[in-house]
Amino acid sequence: HYRPDMEDMQELSEMRQELLDRVSTACQSGCEYRNSFEKYAYLWVDDRQDFLAQFLRYGHVVTAEELEQAGDEGVPEKPPTLDQFREQVDSYELLYTEVMHGVDQQAVFEKGWFKLD
Repeated sequence: HYRPDMEDMQELSEMRQELLDRVSTACQSGCEYRNSFEKYAYLWVDDRQDFLAQFLRYGHVVTAEELEQAGDEGVPEKPPTLDQFREQVDSYELLYTEVMHGVDQQAVFEKGWFKLD
């Protein structure tokens, strides 16, 4: 019963639009922040156990192209060398340092009312 009266109030209409604009801007900022982590997507998209199994068996992750070329014989097993293993461990240690010290652990948008952590 109040709706028609409220819709006729210009000030409320402006406040409503401002709120919708701020929410839209905050959502956009949040999506941009999320997209900044896209380079790390393999960490939660790829199967870690499968990666480790392939690395330990072949010294790298087997590609679809390698599987196709190998045919029925399969990709020859070649366990990683100690240097390859160290290189892999070093890359994850570097990644850990990058994420822990180089990435903001929280982001605040829209004058403080929208926070991501």
